[in-house]
Amino acid sequence: MQSFDVVIVGGGPAGSTLARELRDAGLDIALLDKRDFPRDKTCAGWITPAVVRALGLDLADYAKQHVLQPIHAFEIARMGARRVRNAHGAAPVSYGIRRFEFDHYLLARCGAALHTGTAVASLRREGNDWIVNDALRARLLVGAGGHFCPVARALGAHPGGAEPATVLARELVEFGDQRAPVEQFGAVVGGLGGGEHDAIRIAERGDHVTARCRRREKQAHSKVRAVWNVLPILSRRKT
Repeated sequence: MQSFDVVIVGGGPAGSTLARELRDAGLDIALLDKRDFPRDKTCAGWITPAVVRALGLDLADYAKQHVLQPIHAFEIARMGARRVRNAHGAAPVSYGIRRFEFDHYLLARCGAALHTGTAVASLRREGNDWIVNDALRARLLVGAGGHFCPVARALGAHPGGAEPATVLARELVEFGDQRAPVEQFGAVVGGLGGGEHDAIRIAERGDHVTARCRRREKQAHSKVRAVWNVLPILSRRKT
């Protein structure tokens, strides 16, 4: 059995950033995540300058191999209504990123002993220590597993249990080398797949256009059928 000062469950930005800070403080850290990285992560993909400062990101280094899109202004409108432009001047107000790249970058630099592709199968106390999967021992256990964190569930919490519906979100498709304006996709929103809560988000990140679906369902295992409606439309976008 391996012993650490801290075991962190969850390899997203919260878990990897905590791991890096604790490592820099001289502690021995293990980090688990049920997924292998890089992994898909459904997200619009924006970070603000405040996030850049808080994470100590070297933007020049990050941009060498990852999408980093400075954003200086936004246009906001309801479908069919006049657009309102919100400009923020010369300095970027945020940066467009691709979450599967961003999360992997943060995890790779954190310096923890990584146990990716490893779900929490068991969790118990033994004296003053936590035992995870009968393989890792630590005095401190951190749950950074997001909305359905296994550590929170093991301690008796029910994250997400009070919600009337489950939110299913998935990345549908991504095409490279897209040149047409993203505004042409404005009609691909709402009512797809027969569900009134369907939505498609289109984001342009560097040379890539990504479509993501988000849908509220009464049953957790319902399929996101909107993908079949939007794929033919996205296919016509390929050049």
